[in-house]
Amino acid sequence: MRSLIPCAIVFLLAACGGDEPATADPTKKTKPGAAAARENRAQRPVTRFYDEARAKKRDSGVLIDGLREGPWTEWYAEGPKLSEGSYEKDLRVGVWRWYWPSGALREEGNFVKGQRQGAWKALHDNGQKHPDGAFGDDLQQGKWSSFYPSSKLLSEGLFERGQQTVTWVEWFETGVKKSEGAYVDGAQD
Repeated sequence: MRSLIPCAIVFLLAACGGDEPATADPTKKTKPGAAAARENRAQRPVTRFYDEARAKKRDSGVLIDGLREGPWTEWYAEGPKLSEGSYEKDLRVGVWRWYWPSGALREEGNFVKGQRQGAWKALHDNGQKHPDGAFGDDLQQGKWSSFYPSSKLLSEGLFERGQQTVTWVEWFETGVKKSEGAYVDGAQD
């Protein structure tokens, strides 16, 4: 049985930091804590393009000290939005969404310090769910199900630390069982 592992794009680049202490000097015109740190760093809005004519946006957001920070948006070369979410020190954080060229939601999930965490959903371009499951520490965990574009069940099984495990079942779109196999540490038994 072939492996049916859903895909998600993840960029892992750097780690997060903390706040700086507030200043006690009332004559200084800086804000205390993290706000002052953000304002004192080199910030610049960035929009990058696919073409020299600068007509086709690739991505847009803010760089602070050369690292992506805050909300970012990416576009397909053809123009529609590809993805949107936030960064902290170049690591994806919070909810990220990816879109089909039609604009329909393709994938949605949560990031913590650049790693996928929690429930993750993906949809076919017709809006029907595709793979459905959860991540822990950027690895697939627990029960995962995949579906045909018609919304009929394609496959189902368990993941442990990102590896297929126990019994996985795959069905034809008619609902007839196609295959069933046991997995140990990601390899079919």
